[in-house]
Amino acid sequence: MISSIPGLNPSFTRYATTDSGANMLKAMCLANEVSGSLKCIDHIFNTCVNKALEKSSLMEVIGLCKNLASLTHRSSLSQQKIRKACESVAVTYRKIVQPVQTRWNSLYACLVSIIAMKAPLLFVRENDEGTDLAKTIPDEFGFCKLEQIIRPLEDIRKASEALSAEDKPTIHLVLCYMMTLNNLQSKYGGLGKETMELCRVFVENLNQRVPNKGKNEYVQTDIQREMRTYIENTPRAESVEVDILQWWKNKERDFPCLAKYVRQILAIPATSAPSERVFSCGGNIMTAQRYQLSSQNLEMLIYIKQNFDKVLIAK
Repeated sequence: MISSIPGLNPSFTRYATTDSGANMLKAMCLANEVSGSLKCIDHIFNTCVNKALEKSSLMEVIGLCKNLASLTHRSSLSQQKIRKACESVAVTYRKIVQPVQTRWNSLYACLVSIIAMKAPLLFVRENDEGTDLAKTIPDEFGFCKLEQIIRPLEDIRKASEALSAEDKPTIHLVLCYMMTLNNLQSKYGGLGKETMELCRVFVENLNQRVPNKGKNEYVQTDIQREMRTYIENTPRAESVEVDILQWWKNKERDFPCLAKYVRQILAIPATSAPSERVFSCGGNIMTAQRYQLSSQNLEMLIYIKQNFDKVLIAK
């Protein structure tokens, strides 16, 4: 199948980035045309966050937040009560985001939206005591816990979004963010025992799933001489916001062999998010009302939708 893709050079090294599902791992073993595969780092981050929340004392308050999001999503009466509370405490109403298991960072978005509505929600809890809505709202102490853990979760979200970009190389950033996230305990441990526990369990799970901070899997070095010079003499970038392709183009004369190898490595996405966005796009196009679309037309519509913003339209 891969060899039939138009314009794909058959001599290129082919890598696939997948989740850690047993079916995908089995498929990669059977895919003779794929040279190797990498585990999607965003899937790993998401799994580690879920594991950390499961094993911490935050389960109760997280459960309340999920129930609150679910209730406000299906009950217009609950939304009306919160809107009225917003008027009473002079806070702009913000819809509470419902977390979706298959959507990365949606739980983070849910918690952020609930924290932003803290004042009106506590108003409802105090003045509407005993109702289903009031029972799903955390108390002041629960909100304190949420405000503490949201800071390390924000760092994880930033790493996740940066590595799921589809318009630039991301594989070179894995090690950078692995190093950053391994320091969560020292960075946020002073916020409280719940935050310390969250960071500790997250980092433990992350290092189990990505040993040696990803150096074995996500960073591959075969050209020892140039690599040694590169490591010893290249200054560190001040941030990850570096045009890595342009940097290697400028250094091609200094590292001729390594630059050729880097072109292959940087083409590997760190996550499977770009391909999953294509699947979501296909689902939005192939609706129940359009199920008779041929596979060829569906493919063309997806291609147009995904690339329309790259087309220059003459005015």
